[in-house]
Amino acid sequence: MSISSIALTMGAFFNSVSAQTGFLQIPVDCEFNKTCYIQKYADAVKGPDYKDYNCGTLTNDDHKGTDFRLNDYVQLEQGVDVLAAVDGKVIETRDYMPDVNAKLVGKEAVFNRGYGNMIVLQHKNNYRTVYAHLKRNSIKVKIGDIVKAGMPMGQIGLSGLTEYPHLHFEVLKGNQRLDPFTGDSVKTSCGQGEDKSLWAVDLPYKPVHLVGIGMFSNRLSIHAMEHKLYENARLRPSAKGMILNAFIAGVRQGDKVHVKIYHNDAAEPFYDQEAIREKDLAFELISAGRKNNGKNWPKGTYRGELTYSRMIDGKPTILIKESAKTEIK
Repeated sequence: MSISSIALTMGAFFNSVSAQTGFLQIPVDCEFNKTCYIQKYADAVKGPDYKDYNCGTLTNDDHKGTDFRLNDYVQLEQGVDVLAAVDGKVIETRDYMPDVNAKLVGKEAVFNRGYGNMIVLQHKNNYRTVYAHLKRNSIKVKIGDIVKAGMPMGQIGLSGLTEYPHLHFEVLKGNQRLDPFTGDSVKTSCGQGEDKSLWAVDLPYKPVHLVGIGMFSNRLSIHAMEHKLYENARLRPSAKGMILNAFIAGVRQGDKVHVKIYHNDAAEPFYDQEAIREKDLAFELISAGRKNNGKNWPKGTYRGELTYSRMIDGKPTILIKESAKTEIK
């Protein structure tokens, strides 16, 4: 099975953070918006409602940091370095908690140590940065060490109060938590621009992200997608179905999903369906395709194509266009 990227059209919806005034480097060693992405930003509004700094829904109520999420557990196993975002001194560490989904052990078991394995750095001008949910036994620094920006300090993990592999990153000045994308305190307001961004690098705002895509004989679970169990799957002619599975983050009510499935080089798909998303979701597994109806699948290549679009400024805009293949031999 192989995955091929066709196109990605975002236009002005990819808002780029100013790179002129900030001092923070990206704290993860990954290809941003490709092998990792921001699952959650800091909550930018007061009260029980929640919005990210761009007035989108990529956050939850009272979320205080920025979550850099890995696409899958394969990356977690291979190891992805967590980097110092700025020069500083190590003032706190923890490195004994296991890497396990909090749903499996119960949130009560980790609630008082919700950050899991972590590092806290002290910086000039009373700034601090926090790096949480690190992999057990991956931390390379100790209290009192002086680190430079870009220096590997540990690896992204699954420790503490988390359900997916990611780095939870926070910025504080004194005891005040700041949103690094605006430079303002968290829960202040959204849509106020990025003139005071603390980032020294461009981190484009991506409102929707394709975490994974693959063909399989049936609907897969989100956990199966996170472990990439669709890769190298050998489908038999008697496979129960020919299903395109896509794991998408940042789903909004009204978004349109269009799935087509082709056999070999056929000009017309044998499966062609559209659906409108009914509500906002942090992430969603989309599975679409056809059952075999008691017949064997003809040998050859099967290609599933996903087109994901959203109304922007009154116009339908394609945000994702990707495909995945599998073979019947």
